[in-house]
Amino acid sequence: MGKMAKKTGEVYTPITIVKNILDLTGYKGKSIINKHIIDNSCGEGAFLIEIVRRYVRVAVNAGYTDGEIKDDLQEYIHGIELNKKSYNQTIKNLNNLIEELELNIKVKWDVLNKDALKVSKFDGLMDFVVGNPPYIRVHSLDIDYKQYDFAKNGMTDLYLIFFEIGIKMLKQPGKLAYITPNSYFTSDAGKNLRKFLVDKNMIEKVLNLGHDNPFENITTYPAIIVLSNNKKRADVSVYNKNYKADYIIKGKDYLIDGCYFFASSSELKFLNEIFECKKKNCDIFVRNGLATNADWFFYDKNFSGEYIIDAIKSSKAQETKLFFPYNKNGELVKIADIKNNNPTVYKKLLENKELLLDRSLEKETHWYGFARTQAIKDVFKDKISINTIIRNVETIKIKHAPSGTAVYSGLYVYSESVNLEEVKRKLKDEIFLDYIRLLGKDKRGQYYYVSSTDLQTYLNFAFRDRTANKNNQQGEVQDEQLWPKSVISN
Repeated sequence: MGKMAKKTGEVYTPITIVKNILDLTGYKGKSIINKHIIDNSCGEGAFLIEIVRRYVRVAVNAGYTDGEIKDDLQEYIHGIELNKKSYNQTIKNLNNLIEELELNIKVKWDVLNKDALKVSKFDGLMDFVVGNPPYIRVHSLDIDYKQYDFAKNGMTDLYLIFFEIGIKMLKQPGKLAYITPNSYFTSDAGKNLRKFLVDKNMIEKVLNLGHDNPFENITTYPAIIVLSNNKKRADVSVYNKNYKADYIIKGKDYLIDGCYFFASSSELKFLNEIFECKKKNCDIFVRNGLATNADWFFYDKNFSGEYIIDAIKSSKAQETKLFFPYNKNGELVKIADIKNNNPTVYKKLLENKELLLDRSLEKETHWYGFARTQAIKDVFKDKISINTIIRNVETIKIKHAPSGTAVYSGLYVYSESVNLEEVKRKLKDEIFLDYIRLLGKDKRGQYYYVSSTDLQTYLNFAFRDRTANKNNQQGEVQDEQLWPKSVISN
C-alpha cells in the first residue's frame, strides 16, 4: 500500500480514490476558496491534479480572473515529493492541466522536491492534508525514526511518521485524510498513533477497504481515515466500500483492548465480550509450533531411524517426518549419540553445518538444534494442530497430533481437562469465523490471519463457564450460543 514500489514505497493512487478522499474530507464546492491544502508525498501529482481542477472550476464559476486564479494556485496549493523524477512529472502534469483548462497563465507551483520529514515551513498552516503516504519499513531507511512519537513501537512503517508530520501541518481547525494500510488499527507499531488519535478526539470518518483493495499487486490492505482537530463529539462515521455513510459508532466504542474495530454496535458488543475473557484461564492452551529456521533440513518424509518422529504441518494439515534431536524432557541430545545411533542423519548434519550455523539462533542453542525452544517440551502432549490463515469453515484445518507428534508452521492446542474434540467443534463454527473477520487481519484471497493470542482469547470466551477439572474430560457441556449465526452484519 502507500506509494510502494517495493524499495521506494511508491504506488500511485487511482483517480476514483483521489476524488472520494477529497469528497470525504470536504474539499469541494465554494468552501475550498482560500483554503490551504497539501499532499506531502505527492508522487506524480494525482491528488494535486484533482485539487487544482476543483479549485479552478470553483474560481471560474465565481468570476475570478486568470490572474487571480494564478495567485490562488500559487498561494493555497502545496506539495512535497522526494523522488526527483516523480517531482518533475508532477510539475509537468500540473502545467499540462493548466493548458487543458485553457488558462492563459504560468503558475509557479509551491511543490517542493524535498524530504517531507525535513520540511517544517507548512507546520500549523494547512486547512487540509491529504494523500497516500509511502509504505516502507523505516528500519531499512537512513533516518532517525525514533525521534517520532508514532514510530517508537514494533516494526514501524514510514506511513506512521507521515501521520505525525501531517497532523503537525494542520491548522486549528483542519482536516487530514490519508489512505494507508489498515494494520495500524491493531498492530503494536500503531499503538502510539492510536492513543494519540483517541486522546485528541481526532477520528471523524473511516472506510476500511480491507479485501476491497484498489491497488493491484499490493498485498497490504487499505483504509481511508479522515481526522479533524476541531471535533466536538467523539462519534465516528463509518463508510462502506461504495463511499456511502453506513453507520455511526457512538463515543469511543470502536476502541477495544487498545485497538480499533470499526464495526456495528452488535459486532462491537460481541468483540467486547470476547476480549473480556482475554486473561481468563479455561485450562486450554494455544501455542506456536516448532521454529527450526531450517525447515528444509529438519523435515523430510523420507527420514527414518533414531531421533526421527512424526510431524504435522499445521498450515496444510500435512504429515511428514522430523529430525528431533531432543529427549522427552526437551533436552538436546549429544552430537556423538546422533553419530552412533543415526549415521545417515549425522552425515547430512555435517554436510549442512555451515548453513545451519548461519541461522538466527537463541543464545543457548547448538548448531544442530532448533532455532527456538518454543514447543519442544509440548511434543509429548496430546494436542490438535490448526492453521493461521483462514477464509471460511472449510479452510480451518484441524488435525490430531498425539503425544510424540510435533507441530510446526502454525498453532496447536492442548488441555489437561478439556476434550480436544470439543475444542475442535467450537473452532469449526461460524461464530469463530465472525470473530476472525471482525479482527480484520486481512490476507490475500479473502483470507484472514489469526494469531496464538487471538485463538487463546476466543477459546477463553468459548469455554468461559467450564470449570477446569478432570470431570470435563468427556466434554459434557451445554453449548451456550449467545450469538446467532451470524453476528457479522451483511
